[in-house]
Parts: sequence; structure tokens; C-alpha cells
Amino acid sequence: MIQALLGYTSEQRFLRYANTHLRGLFPYLPQRPAYNKRLRNAGAMMQHIIGVLARDCPTWHDDLWLVDSTPVECGRSRETVKRSDMAGYASYGYCASHSRFFWGLRLHLIATPSGLPVAYALTSAKTDERDTALAMLHLDPALDGRPGQVLMADKGYLAARHLLPDRWSPGTRPARLASAMIAAGDVVGLLLAMFIAGAPMPLSFLHVAACVLTLAAAGCYRPRFNLGLLHQLPQMLMVLAVPSVAVVFVAAAFDAPRELFVQDALALVLLLSARAISYAAVRFLRRRGRLSEPVAVLGNGSVSEALVSHMREHPEYGLTPIGYLGQERNTDCRAPWLGPNERLDEIIQRHGLRRILVAFSDVREHALVEILRIAAQQGVDIHVVPRFFDVPLRFGSMDEIWGIPLHELPARP
Repeated sequence: MIQALLGYTSEQRFLRYANTHLRGLFPYLPQRPAYNKRLRNAGAMMQHIIGVLARDCPTWHDDLWLVDSTPVECGRSRETVKRSDMAGYASYGYCASHSRFFWGLRLHLIATPSGLPVAYALTSAKTDERDTALAMLHLDPALDGRPGQVLMADKGYLAARHLLPDRWSPGTRPARLASAMIAAGDVVGLLLAMFIAGAPMPLSFLHVAACVLTLAAAGCYRPRFNLGLLHQLPQMLMVLAVPSVAVVFVAAAFDAPRELFVQDALALVLLLSARAISYAAVRFLRRRGRLSEPVAVLGNGSVSEALVSHMREHPEYGLTPIGYLGQERNTDCRAPWLGPNERLDEIIQRHGLRRILVAFSDVREHALVEILRIAAQQGVDIHVVPRFFDVPLRFGSMDEIWGIPLHELPARP
């Protein structure tokens, strides 16, 4: 502390000054290697002293704290990244406020509105802000579980336990709104093909209606997490083959004009283009949090942890994990524990859950069926990770999150 108060940034210069002027205060002064070792080992003690001094300040007892993080850039050029001694500590991260990537660390801080630091942490740039905030609160018993304490943060901390909203706003379900956007894009593409081809109006509108109805019947407008055009291209080609075959039969029976064939060909190209644009728009809105919805994971294994990790790292799926269901864990998890399975009804009402992902759980089958029946009766969509990834299921009911397959259960059990 004396070194910091005197403004010495070099340990060697401070030791030289101490040997000359501070011998009366410190009868024994170690050499530089021993001094450096003792200084590093005293980190926890110094942090404790800082906390004791902070608790004596009146603003420490403020019922409102602020939490945020800021990037600490350590280098920009590729050569700096390769040669820097920060390798292994620093990493690449994204700064949303500046809309750019950076290489370095991230400083996390919890402070009072007057500026008094409550807790701080320096982590890798890739470390999740919510996990770090929870860790800073859990490490100090004086910070965790303070009655009436409120933390204010931006939406990046939304899924943290202490910042979790009591209930999500019901409103319009984001998944249905995304499906409506995709359907509207398909209609625009089909109408554009109709006007470009210039076919007679009755047959043109009939072709547009046939394409939309066929796609809807095949489940192409069912809400999906993984919006990949190449992934759904085989299904869409098979579905659009039905209106194309109908056009051939109509042309053979009623001598339809050639423009109808042109419209059918243009419809395929423009429909796929409109679907690609719609998918990009939905993914963009999901990353911004406009089309995201809360989801809970039922399970206590590595698969459930992987699901939460992928949903956190890839917001384009439109899912915000708010916690786990089941037995409380003793290990460090990436999401809070919401409660046991027996309190599922209460948890759904409290948090406004809309979806539940069922990973590998230690719950017996008969108990799991009863739990899922309770969720389905309250209008919660249920997705199950299959026990065997290679078991063929109904094509339209399958989805995936970063390679983990999910099977959507029917609306009513």
C-alpha cells in the first residue's frame, strides 16, 4: 500500500527507496524476488482489507447497485497477439457498445451509484458476463443474498439469477411472430414471380395459394430454432414439386399459357431468395433480443449444460435459458437452479415459461410423463433430446441446437 501511495510503479525503485528512507518502519526488507512472491501471495488479504474499508462507507448500504463490464484491449495486430505475454489469459471477444471485436480481457465491476466499488473481476474476453456477475456475488458471503438488494444492468445480464425478471411479458409469442415473418416473405416472393411472369390472374393466384397451402401442410411454417436454408432445402424442393406437377396437369388439360410455366420457375427461385432474406431478418432480430423467449432445461447432465452453453453463445436460436429444473447441483453451472420438478407448475407461472427442453434426466419415466403433462396443460412447448441420436423420427418434428437434435412433442400429450 505504501508503494502505491508513494506512486512507485517499479518494485526495484520502491525497494531502493525503502532501504534508504524507511528502515525505521521496516527493520527487515526482503530482496526483490522474495518481495514479489510475498506481494502476489497477499492478493487475497489486500482484497479483504479493501472490502473491510468499503463496508465502513455509508454508500455501501445502498439498496441499489450497478453491474457492467468493459473491454480491456491488449493488442490489435496479429503480431502482437502472437508475441504477447498475455497469451493464455487474453482472448478474442466482441464489444457490443462499439460494434467491433477486440483481443484482450474484460473488466467486470459492481459498484454503488456514488461510484464505490463493491466487487470486481478481470476475466477473458470470452467469459460470459452473467456467469462472472454470479461468481462475484457468490464468492463473498456478504454480497450474496442481501435482503432487498437490487442490481441494475443492461439486457446482457438478463438471465442472471439476481437479475431475473419475476415474469416474462406474455404478449405475442416470438416463435409465432417469426413464422409469420417467414410466411409473409414467401407470399411476397410468390407474388413477385406472378407479376414478372404476367400469367392470367385467376391461374396465377391459384398457383400462389397452392404453393403457400402446400408449404403450410408440410410444416414449413412451424416455428424452428435452426433457421438454415440449406438444411431445409431438400424438404422445400419436394414440397414445391407438388404445385409444379399440378401446373403440368393443368397445362395439359386446359391448354394453359406459357407464362404459367415461367411463373412456376420464377416462384422457385424467388421463394428461396425470400426465405433466405426472411431467415436473415429473423436471426438478426433474435440476436438483438427482439424475438427471443425464455426457456428452461430439465436435466442434470453434460447434454443439458451443452444446451445452455450453445443457447448463450448463439442468440440467433431465439432462446434465452433462464435456468435448470430438477435436483440442485453442487457444481458451477452456467444457469441458475429454478427449483425441483415437483414445483414445475409454480415455476411456469412465476417465470412465464413458454418452452422446456428435456435433456437426459435421472427422473423415472412415469414421473417424467406426469411432469410433461403438467407443462403441456399450461400451453408450454416441450422439446426432448432423443436417447439415441440415430433413431429415425418424423422429419417435420425434428430441430437442432448446434448439432444436438430436438424432437418436438405434440401439443397435447
